[in-house]
Amino acid sequence: MNDIFKIDDEYSFLTEELLTKEYIKNKLTDNQIAKKYNVKSKTTVWRRRKFLNIQNSFQNKSNQNARKNRQFNISKDDASQQPLPKGRGL
Repeated sequence: MNDIFKIDDEYSFLTEELLTKEYIKNKLTDNQIAKKYNVKSKTTVWRRRKFLNIQNSFQNKSNQNARKNRQFNISKDDASQQPLPKGRGL
């Protein structure tokens, strides 16, 4: 396991039961949990949650529409007639 996921005694109070209650039942974000329990960083809560295999229940806002926004329709004939941008040749 990566060193990044090792748990310090300082955060041992963040138990699976506590994080499940706050994150799943009370629907608090990692940031809200960190503030509530005076933890230095939301990343600490996130790492602890990942270590305990508590799955992410919030959708990443920055990626919500990425797949939809990247879709486009173009026929094979139209694609073959378009010149490639410079530096993109085969």
